[in-house]
Amino acid sequence: MADSSIVRERRKQPLKSGAQLPNCGNAAARGARMEIGMNVSSIRSDKFKAPVGLLVVEDDDEQRGSLARQLVSGQNFDHFRIREVAEAADSQSAEQEIAEQMPDLVLLDYKLNGSVLNGEELCRKLRRSGFTKPIIMLTAVGTNPENEKSLLRSGASDYMRKPYNVDVLLERINTQLTAHENSENSEVRIGEFTFRPAGNWLDHPEKRRIRLTSMESGILRFLYKARGRVVEKRMLLEQVWNYNPEVATHTLETHIYRLRQKIELEPKNPAIILTSPGGYRLSC
Repeated sequence: MADSSIVRERRKQPLKSGAQLPNCGNAAARGARMEIGMNVSSIRSDKFKAPVGLLVVEDDDEQRGSLARQLVSGQNFDHFRIREVAEAADSQSAEQEIAEQMPDLVLLDYKLNGSVLNGEELCRKLRRSGFTKPIIMLTAVGTNPENEKSLLRSGASDYMRKPYNVDVLLERINTQLTAHENSENSEVRIGEFTFRPAGNWLDHPEKRRIRLTSMESGILRFLYKARGRVVEKRMLLEQVWNYNPEVATHTLETHIYRLRQKIELEPKNPAIILTSPGGYRLSC
């Protein structure tokens, strides 16, 4: 399958007060980004790979563009595939990109020359604002013990010294994505709900916390990873029930019914978990 790329320019704009996080990451892109084309409507592969979005924050145009291209062409992850790489040249653009698109991981230049905030300051601000996704700091500064402490105290998940080996960077990205996905901090937006897979619950701004069973949480988790694409029933049975051949399709349908009773305003006319030919998908 051939990949296609679309590049858009992120304009330097201040972050609007009260900017909201996106629901499922499908808002129209406004920044410079490379989007990996997908021309299939449903997930049929026996080895499901979750699509992830990355953000490269680097003031040097050549370095930023080069890294974005290498990330797109060099990916080789077991459980993830890069769906897009967005770019930002300064802290303001980065903040806006994060607020609107919520990338799964940020690659952040330490210095960010000419920016309102340098990389370390931006990292601290993002952590204070509640951004929990992995941040890998890229630095040309010598990594003596004091510098290492400063980088990690800023909230960076990891760091690499320039010039870096792209294959090693990809491995660091894979490690951070895997660790975050399995951590207590992992949370996503599904419609108006905040979903925390590790805790098996959903929060709604106007409702009480909704507890989920491990199977219900597993179903939501894989539907979310599909980013609006149809996940076949067989795939859900394999992923959530661990390839158990004794689990029938009716079991999945029962769990979907119960899940809709918990989260849908009108369970008989669902607006979040949609039934499609052969499977299910999230509407957002």
